[in-house]
Amino acid sequence: MSVLTYKCPNCDAELTFRPESQSFACDYCGSHFTQQEIEKPIPEQGSRTEQESWEQEDREEALSYRCPSCGAQLLTTGTTAATHCYYCHNPVALEGRISGRWKPNLIIPFSIGEKQAKERFLRWSQKNPFVDRRFFSESQLEKMSGVYFPFWLANSQSHLSATATAHKTRIWRAGDIEYTETSIYELTREGELRIKNYDLSALHRQETALLEGILTYDYDQAKPFSPSYLSGFQAERRDQEKEDMVPRLIDERRRDAELLLRDSVSGFQNVSIKNCELTFVSEDWKYLLLPAWILTYQYGGKQYYFAMNGQNGDINGALPISGKRIAALFGIVSGISLVLLTLGGYFLW
Repeated sequence: MSVLTYKCPNCDAELTFRPESQSFACDYCGSHFTQQEIEKPIPEQGSRTEQESWEQEDREEALSYRCPSCGAQLLTTGTTAATHCYYCHNPVALEGRISGRWKPNLIIPFSIGEKQAKERFLRWSQKNPFVDRRFFSESQLEKMSGVYFPFWLANSQSHLSATATAHKTRIWRAGDIEYTETSIYELTREGELRIKNYDLSALHRQETALLEGILTYDYDQAKPFSPSYLSGFQAERRDQEKEDMVPRLIDERRRDAELLLRDSVSGFQNVSIKNCELTFVSEDWKYLLLPAWILTYQYGGKQYYFAMNGQNGDINGALPISGKRIAALFGIVSGISLVLLTLGGYFLW
């Protein structure tokens, strides 16, 4: 499998994307470049047909690549699209996993750099006094990784038709007798449902559920995909196709449609949706990569995950609470209480 790297035109050292300046920087000579200055066309894949290329990509199960800087042979997971060489730290993108049918349509580049991400993480985590102090150590923070995750972005227009039953109750009194009249109505509704920028994870892994808490991206800021944005970051390739997303999209849109229908009915009690049909009139799907800073931590036999939106800094995660710190605080409070009780008893005596 071939790899892509981006070299400094001045000194031939590796270039990495810098979120703060939205440029590409060389740590060796200090040069900065725009995307247009460093971008090069991706070489053709020989004379294979597109279908043959797809089949070849699917057969590549060795999941290894050779670093173009030091020659090390390194292994990756089946969905890795960009990573670092663990020997020379050269950032590389695995070309076969970001080209052809795997090439994303869009990407939201990182806007928050590593230094800023760590500062925000520390402010968030240090608010809790019972967090294990090792969670803030420099060695722990070094494990924070900037990762691009694959998503499908759906825009759709659907025709909605539904039927429901509803009750209207009237109560009145005549003398000593109370009367109750219940009328049952059959309701019908039709309309158009338009959905814009509905995001669905294209990676079938349980830990990606953590990303749902930071899905507040501004999709109007998405850019046409270029592999140069991956330089200096990790990236995952999708393992879920849009056909896999359609049943979920229909179910969730139907639930939304039922809520809208209920909100459109007034003056009735006990509205019950009997049937709700959703028919897609038009669909538009985009495959895109979204930026997130990720940190994992093992504590007490449990794995903790932290995620930060790489565009706006929104945070989602769980903190490892230290039982020793809780016990120590309880001991201090108990000791102070005992002293106060003792002194109070002394003065009373």
